[in-house]
Amino acid sequence: VYATDISKEALKIAQKNAKLHGVHISFIISHLLENVKFTPDLIVANLPYVDPDWKWLDKDALSYEPSIALYANDHGLALIKELLEESAKRNIKYVILEADPCQHHDIISYAKQHKYTIEDIKGYVLAFHMGG
Repeated sequence: VYATDISKEALKIAQKNAKLHGVHISFIISHLLENVKFTPDLIVANLPYVDPDWKWLDKDALSYEPSIALYANDHGLALIKELLEESAKRNIKYVILEADPCQHHDIISYAKQHKYTIEDIKGYVLAFHMGG
């Protein structure tokens, strides 16, 4: 199992948690797949997907989180789209993402353009596989 994050601080916390729970995880500081030098079979990603312009957004409730961990450009879809593009270029077979249900239609359409088929949706989670 490999875990990536652009934030060194986030990876330090994740390393402490892995040690605490006795699991072996290799950590890589990386923007998406940039520093990942192999092709995984599966990616599970909880990327920033919040659109700061959502009218229903309670910014006070989210104030404990760093903004880099929450917000993304392009209506919250910029990093999700970038990851789908990178995953398709590497022929990564499975991608599981978290996103707000109001974004699911756009993500599914974008994924389809990059050879991914929706496999399942449960709440905020979308599971894709390549092909089909």
